[in-house]
Amino acid sequence: MRAQLTAVVIDEHEITRRALRSRCAAQGRVDVIGESDHAEHGSYVVERLVPTVVIADLVLDPAGTFQLPRLLLARHIHVPVIAFSGLVTRSHVRAAFMAGARGVVAKDAPPSVLMRAIEAVVGGTAFVDPEIAILMLDTTGVPSTPLQRDVLTATASGRDHRSVAIDLQMRECEISACADLILERISALGAPPEIQYALAVTLQVARPVMTQPLVKRPA
Repeated sequence: MRAQLTAVVIDEHEITRRALRSRCAAQGRVDVIGESDHAEHGSYVVERLVPTVVIADLVLDPAGTFQLPRLLLARHIHVPVIAFSGLVTRSHVRAAFMAGARGVVAKDAPPSVLMRAIEAVVGGTAFVDPEIAILMLDTTGVPSTPLQRDVLTATASGRDHRSVAIDLQMRECEISACADLILERISALGAPPEIQYALAVTLQVARPVMTQPLVKRPA
């Protein structure tokens, strides 16, 4: 039986915090043990409760910055952070990862995607919501293809290239080539290594380990 995970949720809107609590409960593996409505107070809640993961709104202050990971690290609190938002742009995603977030998820993401993000960051890697990756691709002027969207969605749900190929009646090498092309397009956008790494994990494509160590919970 897999271990139960704990989370602290930080968002200014109570209705959003309630919805996140419900999504976590729906997966049966994540217990929300605390919450807050802004970053500064939230960092103290995290320090006191030491959850497995923190799920925080990408925009927690009027300046539109994402300072929570830095606040936690300043207090030597090594808990992975997932940023989520209803309005996600390329600059939002970049800001979240550059601030130290290990995952980015859309607020309307289904519980299964949120769970995959939690498992990824708790496991020491990273995650990008497939819908966010699709939005990033579509801002390049060359829209994402149906195959690229299918591959992103399927791999983000945890399915390997072989099973995706069987469902789509394609060869495994074609699915892998599609995943590689998605990464090449994101790289061409000038995305920092943190985003490229997170997307590679989501797409299940082998990539060199990041030079910047991922934040892990203390033993």
